Amino acid sequence: DFEALPKLRVDRGAVPVSTTEPRVAVAYTVSDSDTQDARLRLWVNSIPVEVEATSRSGSSNEGKIQVPLAVGRNKVQLAAVNRHGESLRETLHITATYTAEPKTHLVAIGAGNYKDLRMNLDYAVKDAEDFVGLMHSENTIVHSFSDEAVTRGGVMAVREALEASDINDRVIVFYAGHGVLTDDYDYYLATHDMDFSNPKEKGLSYQDLESLLQGIPARKRLMLIDACHSGEVDDTELAGSEKLADATGSLSSKGFDGARGSVVRLDGQAPLGLQNSFKLSKKLFADIRKDAGITVISAAGGTE
Repeated sequence: DFEALPKLRVDRGAVPVSTTEPRVAVAYTVSDSDTQDARLRLWVNSIPVEVEATSRSGSSNEGKIQVPLAVGRNKVQLAAVNRHGESLRETLHITATYTAEPKTHLVAIGAGNYKDLRMNLDYAVKDAEDFVGLMHSENTIVHSFSDEAVTRGGVMAVREALEASDINDRVIVFYAGHGVLTDDYDYYLATHDMDFSNPKEKGLSYQDLESLLQGIPARKRLMLIDACHSGEVDDTELAGSEKLADATGSLSSKGFDGARGSVVRLDGQAPLGLQNSFKLSKKLFADIRKDAGITVISAAGGTE
């Protein structure tokens, strides 16, 4: 019911198209006839920004919010939301020209050695170190975790440092190690002390890693995951692997069966198939930019 949706109006005439300030005030009016209070939502450059503003039912709520701006062009969008849905969005374009010195916060996680020695990897730590070397500059703050330091508590503690980032900063999280998929299709990244037969206890869930970047001031957020996706061995992928094995005489798979904590055998559990793997990937690694402002690049398949 369109009439049940909240209505939002923005005083465009009072908003500058250019400013030398890091914030700009935006005046708004929200009308909501529902029995529930409407909530105001704000996005800047398609990234959600938390605001505290509501409209009491049966009345209009007028006010102003301070919109934080990054240096450069900012696409500011506002909408009112109630239980029936979202109002039409109001869009403003504001260019900010104040001086800033952006930093890069780099969280590099290389899990190569595990308590379960059978799971050790040769190059995970090197990959993380090489990535730090590639990205490091005088404006880079590095938070590095390798081998025994890769614990859920240790990695999650970096959240406090990321909360001190600036709106113009960028945050990059890089993980290299094992990826484990449970029977419930929950995805975990292996920590040093994780029990591969029970990753929920000490493993680093995908949601854990994502939560490091949600709601922090930095607007540019990138997550890179170099970890095998358990069970994702498609027929076409398997066929290519068999050809490789014929040519080289050997083949080593780094995928894991999360339910049993053992190496995925190429002649073991039935593969998910290309279509099912694609659907599962869409579920696990959905486009979360509009909800959290995070861009995710992940790899790889079970035999890669």
